[in-house]
Amino acid sequence: MQCNNVTTIPKGLLQLQGSLSSMMDSLYYDPKVAELMNTSLEKYLNGHPFLALAVLVFGAMATLPIGIFLTFATVTFIAVTVDFILLEGKVPTLPIQYLLSTTTVPILFPAV
Repeated sequence: MQCNNVTTIPKGLLQLQGSLSSMMDSLYYDPKVAELMNTSLEKYLNGHPFLALAVLVFGAMATLPIGIFLTFATVTFIAVTVDFILLEGKVPTLPIQYLLSTTTVPILFPAV
């Protein structure tokens, strides 16, 4: 029995593969990238592609929570600083005698 289901790759996909291949070649032969590719870490990760993928995914997934936390911390710090500056100038310091003469303490439980 002979199988006649031969899958052919469309021309557009081959052109896309060629353009991506040429972009990757130009990126790979950049002097800064070539210097990075000669490090011992890159050689190790090149020999262990699953670990390289895990490091890449971890880095990408950790970016969002860290960014949200840093944004929250910055906004909170700015809000507290502005609030302290604005409220510190508006709160009057009242003399103790004025407070004692105007406040009444209600007796909740009378002495028996």
